[in-house]
Amino acid sequence: MHLRQRLFIVVGPLTLAGCGAVEPSAGALTGIPANENALANLVDTAAAEADDVVGTSHKGSILKTRNDRICKVLANAELAPGDGSLTLKDAIGNRYAAALLGGEAFGPRVADWVGKVVKIEDHVDGKDALQIAISPHATVGTREDARIDDGRNTLIAPSSPMFAQVSHMKAGDLVRFSGQFFFNAETCIEETSQSLDGKVANPEFLFRFTALAPYAATAGRAGATTTR
Repeated sequence: MHLRQRLFIVVGPLTLAGCGAVEPSAGALTGIPANENALANLVDTAAAEADDVVGTSHKGSILKTRNDRICKVLANAELAPGDGSLTLKDAIGNRYAAALLGGEAFGPRVADWVGKVVKIEDHVDGKDALQIAISPHATVGTREDARIDDGRNTLIAPSSPMFAQVSHMKAGDLVRFSGQFFFNAETCIEETSQSLDGKVANPEFLFRFTALAPYAATAGRAGATTTR
């Protein structure tokens, strides 16, 4: 794969507000949804807990507990395609049926979350990979390569209204975004780390962005570049 990498690492430290929210260097952010704060706090708490243990089985237990709690946080999130008839708790209640639908078909949808750009990569096929930090330990983002995007269409294509926004972003920018996680029958939402340590300490949640905009204090601004 040929790749022109524009941005790679977060500029400046990412700090926490009281409940795990991303916070800029000057002033507190406003309008961060409760489910984002809760998920970020769960990830950071689990990462801190795992840092104090050595055994694989103990870390695995911490991971399972965290994933179960994330499921509860997102339990009422609507599942794509978004007709309002199915929520994450419905899928959890019947995981076999949910698995038959396929993870690429749906996942909990969230709106107007806030994060800091970590990485943007330009691929030779013209699509952009994007990763956004929502806490010191948690990121959400696309696949890094079209060959492993499994038909999920997470990469941002030139035809997307978000493509122009991404082209003007740089590492460290605060953004407001909406989109879709991917349901996983075993872990609740799909996470792409390859090791247990990565899954616990620095999870990378697979995400399909549907709206993206520079951060503004008033919630709802991400809808300006929606693809819905």
